[in-house]
Amino acid sequence: MTTLIMVIIICVGMIIVDVIPLYKNQQWLSFFVYLGLLTVAIVVAITMDVCFQMPCPADWFKKIIILIWGLED
Repeated sequence: MTTLIMVIIICVGMIIVDVIPLYKNQQWLSFFVYLGLLTVAIVVAITMDVCFQMPCPADWFKKIIILIWGLED
């Protein structure tokens, strides 16, 4: 639970310091990318907090490399 609270506190600080000026200056690309990354950070913190087992991406990368290069296991 402390991880989630710390991530939320840090995200709120980043919104105040970085995102609000981006909105005021109408820098929309940076604004939406920043909000997207903050959303991903909060979602990852929530999944870690409820002990959700996330799949390892190494298996996917291995399959993609084998597909591209035609390598054998």
